[in-house]
Amino acid sequence: MVASLEQLLDLMRYYGAHRIYAKHLSSNDNSKNQVYLGGGFAALNVIPHGEVYTDASEKAGSVRDRAKADVEFYWVNEEGRHRAPDANLILYPKYPEVRMSGFLKGCKGAPSKLLTVRDEGRVMFWSVRPTLLLRRGLSRA
Repeated sequence: MVASLEQLLDLMRYYGAHRIYAKHLSSNDNSKNQVYLGGGFAALNVIPHGEVYTDASEKAGSVRDRAKADVEFYWVNEEGRHRAPDANLILYPKYPEVRMSGFLKGCKGAPSKLLTVRDEGRVMFWSVRPTLLLRRGLSRA
């Protein structure tokens, strides 16, 4: 387990972190509601992503036309780098806001236990490098 912020930053730099960010997670920031990245679409200027496309798939009987963009996303820990193959950004023009979704699905190294709860004091540290987004973890503030 990463024991300090310094060790976490060193680990992220080892995997190529270019810029490192921290986000206090609200109780709404969980695996069901996605992680809120900001009002408007400014997050698109910070996070490297694929082409924006429209997802018109049906979910629970309703069609949801949502703009999405794939993200090459990894969780990192002392055991290595773990790809989250379904990570994407969801753009909600009605509000407007951007949320991150799919970052736990299919990823054995994801800290799922910390993102399936609504506990206060969670912080997500993530970093960007020119071609991919690295995420590591959640820690208690």
